[in-house]
Amino acid sequence: SKFAEPYAFQLGRDPGAQLTLLRVLRSRLLADGKLESEERLKYAKERLHATGLYAAWRVGGAIPNVIAEIGSKVETTLRVANITGTDLIILGIAKAEGAPEIFGWADAYQVVCSAHCPVLTVRHTFPDPYFKRLLQEEPVRIAGNLQ
Repeated sequence: SKFAEPYAFQLGRDPGAQLTLLRVLRSRLLADGKLESEERLKYAKERLHATGLYAAWRVGGAIPNVIAEIGSKVETTLRVANITGTDLIILGIAKAEGAPEIFGWADAYQVVCSAHCPVLTVRHTFPDPYFKRLLQEEPVRIAGNLQ
């Protein structure tokens, strides 16, 4: 998640730290009855690798491992965390409306309750558009006496 990346890359700068970027995709059934998977996995892995290279160059630290798999977000995240001996899981949380591959609050709750290690959840950046607009407006001035 773009929301969690800055935290992950900053923590990944520590000496001896090893960062793993995980992308979990849902399988899609194509019109001809085949599962669309290999091409999407390849693209996801290439994109993660490019992101990791850029972060290593920009922020410093080791080049992250990249894993792209098809499956359940929660189950795959927990399985990969166990296999890799993860010390910390960092999840970006967003409204999952119409985007089944994005972690929502319910998914994050399942990961937090089942993980063998701490989980840092990062929601969308503040201020969200509503508060940003409010902060940019002029303060309200009240004319006259208040009694």
